[in-house]
Amino acid sequence: MTYREPISRVIDVGSYSRSSFYEYFKSFEVPINSRTIMIDITEFKKFIALNDLRFFTSFLYVLNKSANMIEELRHRIVDDVLVEYDFIFPIFTHLYNNKVVFIDGIFTGDFLNDYAINLAKSDNFSPGDLDPDRFNNHGHMIVSNIPWYSFTSMTFPYSTLHNSVPVFGIGKFYKDGDRIMIPLAIQTNHALVDGYHIGQFLQKLEGCLNKPLDHLNI
Repeated sequence: MTYREPISRVIDVGSYSRSSFYEYFKSFEVPINSRTIMIDITEFKKFIALNDLRFFTSFLYVLNKSANMIEELRHRIVDDVLVEYDFIFPIFTHLYNNKVVFIDGIFTGDFLNDYAINLAKSDNFSPGDLDPDRFNNHGHMIVSNIPWYSFTSMTFPYSTLHNSVPVFGIGKFYKDGDRIMIPLAIQTNHALVDGYHIGQFLQKLEGCLNKPLDHLNI
């Protein structure tokens, strides 16, 4: 399947539904919201085991798919211009020789294709694979994989240049009664994303996790 770069379009701030919030919060020194949500992955874990799939690479896909379904999570501030990307792709962390590295992932909307390519990028990683210029394409989201411990709260390093790029952190899953839970940290720019939009995103994500057969082309 052919992969292309995300395409951005300029949003007219004058007709932007959140223009007053946008103008207000973008002037903040740190216009960031962070929250950590406990996500039920019980059915998704069963699906992963049944189909002999890697958990993180599979979860990465549903996370990215769900984010793409919320247009506010595709909004960015680039050189002080408000834009919307037609889709966003993941840049995710990977442990290589006891060192955390970034991997330039892909998103096409085809689970089997994206799973195979992102898994190969992880398994066959070598230093220099990630072009630093990829971070200059704001049509991405950062996903940090932290499987060594669970957490109830997390904040991420702040960058003025990339402060409109959403950042996600995935922790170690744990049992809560008969359910399997995982902490998901989410950092967004409040000039672009409200709690309402995070609620919409979580609804999409939980739908994918609870009924994976309805959302993954296997």
